[in-house]
Amino acid sequence: MSEKIDGCPYCYIAPQEQRRLLLTQGTWLVFLAERQDYIGHCVLVHREHLDRLSDTTVQDFMDLMMVVRLLEKAAESVFDATNFNWSCLMNDAFKETEFNPHLHLHFRPRYQDAVKVLDNSYVDGEFSHHYDPHKPDQLNEAEKEEVFRRLYAYLHA
Repeated sequence: MSEKIDGCPYCYIAPQEQRRLLLTQGTWLVFLAERQDYIGHCVLVHREHLDRLSDTTVQDFMDLMMVVRLLEKAAESVFDATNFNWSCLMNDAFKETEFNPHLHLHFRPRYQDAVKVLDNSYVDGEFSHHYDPHKPDQLNEAEKEEVFRRLYAYLHA
């Protein structure tokens, strides 16, 4: 197991981020992303400080496939997601002078129809196109808690 790296935001996940931990599956932690640009956006973080996807083991990949199945089924069942965008870009880790990548992936459910969260409806204006990496947060705190509650309930039923 690799050691934790000082200054790595994924090695030392802040308590406010931990409150949105949806799932642990083997070597993966799944959090509801703070920025809900797409309803149900999650971040999958490897428990170890790995630099890249090719550093994972076969067991890591098996665990990841289980997470993929669970998250896609949850978003489809809870919010009627139509399809899913997965990404492992990690570009931000290379913007600093000293590179410090930590393996993580993003899961963005996509919606053909509007998604209702509490009293508001949200439309995926980029549906059938690449997600917008600069799209702002769509939800207020109460709505984020509702999305978390619903996904967590489904994943732990």
